[in-house]
Amino acid sequence: MFRAQSNLGLAYYQNGALDSALIVYQRAIELNPNYSKTWNNLGLVYEGLGQYPRAAAAYAKALTLRADLAGTYGNLGRLLASRVVAGGGFGARCGRSSRRGHRSV
Repeated sequence: MFRAQSNLGLAYYQNGALDSALIVYQRAIELNPNYSKTWNNLGLVYEGLGQYPRAAAAYAKALTLRADLAGTYGNLGRLLASRVVAGGGFGARCGRSSRRGHRSV
């Protein structure tokens, strides 16, 4: 059941329905908090919503569960680099992301 929720979340994310994706991913994590790919994809949603600390935490959780997710390292690195370059820090909200370069798994 959690994989169905995770797949539905990915479909919402890919179609730009970030609020719906957030709800579905949170449900998937309730069903199975140890599925690293859901945590990565939840990070993408948080990033798209401008919730950068939560995005970083979700990416970190994914990597804690499974350290070989290259796409997650890329997502976390891109997030951290973009926040430093933008000078906004994690407290700033810069609007929704274009999702370019983001890697769902």
